[in-house]
Amino acid sequence: MLEAPGKIEPCFFEEHIPASLADLSVEIQREAANLGQGLLPDSAAELADQVRVMNCYYSNLIEGHNTCARDIERALVGAELEAETRPLALEARAHVIVQRLIDKMHREGNLPRPTSVSFLTLNSP
Repeated sequence: MLEAPGKIEPCFFEEHIPASLADLSVEIQREAANLGQGLLPDSAAELADQVRVMNCYYSNLIEGHNTCARDIERALVGAELEAETRPLALEARAHVIVQRLIDKMHREGNLPRPTSVSFLTLNSP
């Protein structure tokens, strides 16, 4: 069977977490906090935008929307798109633009709760 609920359920430790694993998880969190600390702001911004495109690509792929990263990037700069790739590329463009907005709001400290009405109706007419 290819689909099974257990594949998407969280993985929990039985009883106690071994001390070595708990220590390792703390170390990973500490080191992850240091990622990107040495990057120049322009480099960090460019890397963040590349990750947004990558996340969009994989998110769309999961939904069965096979859009090339190249087409997403072309849509973002307003380049001419082929008729067959245009609808999905424009959908992906919107995805990246919304993620940019969410990231900006977070950086500025004014991101509403994702389940709030103010977030869900953001920029709506």
